[in-house]
Amino acid sequence: MPIPPRVVTTELKFVKVLKLLHVDFRDAVLKASCQAGKPVIDERVLKQILCYLPQLYELNCDLLRELEERVAHWNEHCGVADIFVKKGPYLKMYSTYIREFDKNVALLEEHCRKNPAFAKAVREFESLPCCANLAVKHYMLKPIQRIPQYQLLLTSYLNNLDEESPDYKDAEAALMIVKEVANHANEIIRQEDNSQKLYEVQCRLTGNHVIVQPGRVLLKEGILMKRSRKVMQPRMFFLLNDSLLYTTPVATGNFKLNNILSLAEMKVSKPSQEGYQNELNIESVERSFILSASSAACRDEWLQAISTAIDDYTKKETTFTSVRHPEMATQDVPDSGAQLGSKAPIWIPDLRATMCMICTCEFTLTWRRHHCRACGKVVCQACSTNKQPLKYLKNHLARVCDLCFSALQQKSSGS
Repeated sequence: MPIPPRVVTTELKFVKVLKLLHVDFRDAVLKASCQAGKPVIDERVLKQILCYLPQLYELNCDLLRELEERVAHWNEHCGVADIFVKKGPYLKMYSTYIREFDKNVALLEEHCRKNPAFAKAVREFESLPCCANLAVKHYMLKPIQRIPQYQLLLTSYLNNLDEESPDYKDAEAALMIVKEVANHANEIIRQEDNSQKLYEVQCRLTGNHVIVQPGRVLLKEGILMKRSRKVMQPRMFFLLNDSLLYTTPVATGNFKLNNILSLAEMKVSKPSQEGYQNELNIESVERSFILSASSAACRDEWLQAISTAIDDYTKKETTFTSVRHPEMATQDVPDSGAQLGSKAPIWIPDLRATMCMICTCEFTLTWRRHHCRACGKVVCQACSTNKQPLKYLKNHLARVCDLCFSALQQKSSGS
């Protein structure tokens, strides 16, 4: 069985990195404080910046000592994988370090900006030969890179072992442990990246809006043209895993939030009419409208992204409902007639209707168009003389066409 020298040599280098951060950097800050006659940084802040490094340093010093002892007496126990199996539970500390990494680096940079004395101490330390012209924050990244390195080293070690080797099963178990830690670390990094993206969206919205929420994921963003009654207007959309943010550009990089449209009961589709190949229809409880993309390909990307998000959201909600209320999971979904007035309709654009969509009379300068607030059709004044309370408008009275008025009246009577 080959002696795994790279496991030991790389561990030795890594322990030196941890010592540089936990011991040498701390000593350099203490020395600068002694020279200045007062602390150059609050001890609590320094502990937060170097958070979890003392524990990692202790763990990896112990790991290095056991690896060196094992290699020095290789003939007595030809293997190192069992050491990693034993240390496996403690490797989860790396996940905690990774979770705090961005915050701690930001804290380091913030105090370097605000505190000239501390910034000077950091620069002087980074100029020492031991730092090899690398910044402190560069060395703080090393623990994040170490777990993938363990995975590569153990994979190489396992590939060079014979299946009959006494260390083979331990090597498989060690590799599995390290992979689990690496996957968990990657998930933390992915969540942190997503949280940062959501926070950036939140900062770009005018007003005080809380977009960052646990479990919320940013899926897609981009400009789409919204068709109003007469013109096309640019609108910025942010697709989340639970909602669609509908915003208006107000300044360079900033947006006014118009609506947060829930994916619950949302529908997205292509127009039924031909000749509008770049358009898609959005129907939600809060708002419904027609959007136009820059190309058919862009339209299809949005269509696929929104459809997938709606499906995933619906599956999650259905699973939650079936677990909490099993009797509700089997209930039939209401038909479209029962939904009339409960969801905002898509308004038919003015230019697509030259005559009333009920009585077919032609519109003129004096005989104007009106929109039914229940179905979205373009109708004349004579065909929309009634008002009806609509659920999606919080039961406020709104103009409806005669057909919808009749249907809503029957629905009300039936109830």
